Amino acid sequence: MTQKTPERTEPREDRPDPHRWRVLGVTLAVGFMVLLDVTIVNVAIPSMREGLDTSTGTIQWVVSGYALALGLTLVTGAGSATPTDAGG
Repeated sequence: MTQKTPERTEPREDRPDPHRWRVLGVTLAVGFMVLLDVTIVNVAIPSMREGLDTSTGTIQWVVSGYALALGLTLVTGAGSATPTDAGG
């Protein structure tokens, strides 16, 4: 009986992706834009309350609905931007 010796293969070099810094920059920019967007909505609350002639509770629902819609849009957009053939 002969035994097969395992072939020696060179170790695979696990190098970080060179585009990781670009992805980090885009992620930070998107986070900043979301923070800025929510801040703008919160600054506009008094004008919205006066323009809609409504109570504070109703405006809280409007702002919560806006934040929910924004979050769902971001998640959906991220999901559609993810490549499906990511291999792995």
